[in-house]
Amino acid sequence: MHDALKKLYWHSTRLLCHPARVFDLLLCPSRYMEQALHRAGIMNTSLLPNPIDADMPICAPKPIQARRINLAFAGRIAAEKGLNEFIALARAMQFAYFNKLTIFGDGPERAALEHRNADLICAGQLEFRGRRPHRVLLAELRETAHAVVLPSICAENAPLSIVEAAMLGLPALVHDIGSLSTFGDEIGNKFKYRCDTANYRTALDALIRHLSQPNRRYDVGEYHPQRYAQRLATVLRLEQSNEQPEVTHADSVVAADGGAFPIG
Repeated sequence: MHDALKKLYWHSTRLLCHPARVFDLLLCPSRYMEQALHRAGIMNTSLLPNPIDADMPICAPKPIQARRINLAFAGRIAAEKGLNEFIALARAMQFAYFNKLTIFGDGPERAALEHRNADLICAGQLEFRGRRPHRVLLAELRETAHAVVLPSICAENAPLSIVEAAMLGLPALVHDIGSLSTFGDEIGNKFKYRCDTANYRTALDALIRHLSQPNRRYDVGEYHPQRYAQRLATVLRLEQSNEQPEVTHADSVVAADGGAFPIG
């Protein structure tokens, strides 16, 4: 009933106040969202990616020489996040590429997933760690994971988890759907898979080869708050201030040696 009323509200609001007429400009955090609006006939848009936390720690990518890795998921454990489908895919491959899949977070699907995969939990191949404060989560991801996974089966909009993984020096394995297919391609840490065993195997092989490279670099400069402010000023045609914003290490390329190389 709530869902039906919500949809009725939005449809009636759209008829009365179409966003193309009410707003001068719609800011889109991803190309995927902008293209969706264009398909709906809304053309007054501008691309403006969301910024990352400027105080987030920057870490060197970890070179890994192994055929089996530790993978982690962090987020809401709900049906649309695709964990059930991803675990089933890993099962079909006998967890061939993984030592362990660690799941951080909570949500309505957690109990069902724990019950359904009790054998994997007992074998130490699957672990649920629950919710963590953001800083604690970042530290645990860095400590325990070689890569993160975003297995959503519904279209994401602007998944900053890809950028945060790069800041931690971690690659991201993502389901090739929605904005996950296009968002963050320029960073250099993203590997896409589809839900069939052949494509999944190819993606994991590529990910493991990537992890063994000693001189990996991830470019996160486009998502720094300073870059966001510059883009916003351009979009809104604001006059440039004489004050120069402070440049921090996050406006950089993340290198395998932990160095940071300023962008622009």
